[in-house]
Amino acid sequence: MVEITYQMFLSTLQTAGILVGIVYYVTIMRNTQKARRSEILWNFLQLRRQEDAILKYPWALSLEWEDYDDFQSKYGMQANPETWAKLWSYLVQFDDIGLMVGRGVIDIADYYELASRSIPNLWHKYKPIIEEIRRRGDPKTMDWLQYLVEEMQKESKRRGDNLLPELP
Repeated sequence: MVEITYQMFLSTLQTAGILVGIVYYVTIMRNTQKARRSEILWNFLQLRRQEDAILKYPWALSLEWEDYDDFQSKYGMQANPETWAKLWSYLVQFDDIGLMVGRGVIDIADYYELASRSIPNLWHKYKPIIEEIRRRGDPKTMDWLQYLVEEMQKESKRRGDNLLPELP
């Protein structure tokens, strides 16, 4: 028969205490990480819900051009810096969200649940311009925006709702 000594009891109790502490720490860290992700997502959504941001979407879709050169002559940084800054700052916020999704800071399922089809619509509208900017020397332009749209499309298919247009 195994004899349990006082020393064995204390050693087992100490080991159990350490394990409980580790489990507690991991639980707290997970909860903190979830809370931080929610806070980051909330902050991005608050930016999108401001009046100025809401008005930018139809404005960005209303811009018209024939080709890249026509776009640059009407809305480019040199020809129209105010319009360029307004448009680019609007698109960059979605590029930033794409980065956060890509790095796992924001979950695509959560973002998809809260976002509308506006991002894929913007991507489809500005894709030829962005691709031309890439071709002319800045190959990373709006990579994360493209990634975000692709992930939203995958999430749409995963859910079976097919609300987002197919990517060419």
